[in-house]
Amino acid sequence: MDLITCTNPRFSDLRDQLLQESDASPIYSSSFSEYYEEYFQATPSKKLELLVLNEETPVLLFLLHEFASNALESRTFSYFGLPGLLALNRKSGDEIHALAIDQIFSHLREIGFLNSLRNVPFEVIFPDLSARSSKIIDKFASESSSAFVFFERVIDLRKSKSELFDDLSKSVKSAIKNEVLGEDTFNLVTHESPLEVRENAIRELKELHFLSSGRITRSEKTWELQESQLEKGSLVIGMGYQQERIVHGAMYMVANLSAFYAVSANSKEVIGTSIAHPYIFESILALKSLGIKKLYMGRQYEELTRELTEKEKNISKFKSFFGGELILGLGLSYAKE
Repeated sequence: MDLITCTNPRFSDLRDQLLQESDASPIYSSSFSEYYEEYFQATPSKKLELLVLNEETPVLLFLLHEFASNALESRTFSYFGLPGLLALNRKSGDEIHALAIDQIFSHLREIGFLNSLRNVPFEVIFPDLSARSSKIIDKFASESSSAFVFFERVIDLRKSKSELFDDLSKSVKSAIKNEVLGEDTFNLVTHESPLEVRENAIRELKELHFLSSGRITRSEKTWELQESQLEKGSLVIGMGYQQERIVHGAMYMVANLSAFYAVSANSKEVIGTSIAHPYIFESILALKSLGIKKLYMGRQYEELTRELTEKEKNISKFKSFFGGELILGLGLSYAKE
């Protein structure tokens, strides 16, 4: 087996080949990097982008960046604010995956990476947790000094519309059934939408975000970067209107036939907490129509490992209303060898 890094001229093509063949976490797109750096006001001090080849076939991709900034509170290892990405070639066997993991850890030792850590969390998602994953999890666990689990909620958009509806909570189903016909409209804005529509969507969502929060919560540049993502096709926006007035907007990052729920805002002028529910479901169906296979809604049950603010608790509860399944992630810490 061979291990190559992002400095190898073949890295990008082989990485993309593996991502297309794997069931990887979706958050890999070069257009996301600038946004997360600006959002967290942090530039990675170290980038680990490794690919293991079995003969000429890519079998494992490992992405991890190290951040250090006041905004992130402490030294953090992640992939642009999200868990480190571990992508496996589904056509390769478990034995091959285990050998590839050995290659990764051998390289991390050679460059002194593991020696620099002491109880610094490093998170990895396992999108397909099954018996096939056992040796990989065993390897990660054996290399760590402590570990904790976390959960990501994922909606399988390969399901039929009726199946997706059946998975919704009672409150969402009720909100959808109570929609006022003729007054509620929905529009999914993509890179194929006319320029004027894209510009209006960014402007309206920005205004709605400010009105709903009552203050400016992030820099102007993050909006400019998201407008660029929309133009490049790595972001879509679900817009909800009542009587031609915007009442809901939500951004979804898109990459490798998967989407990630990024941010949403809702009008405070409309009474009722369920205003977003029918529009989120419309977004789910619209993403499905685009050929997106999975929608990652984000973390769940974080209160099991840390204390949450009331706002975080409400967001977590909101994300659980739309069905989906939980996939497991491991948070590992390493002691100095």
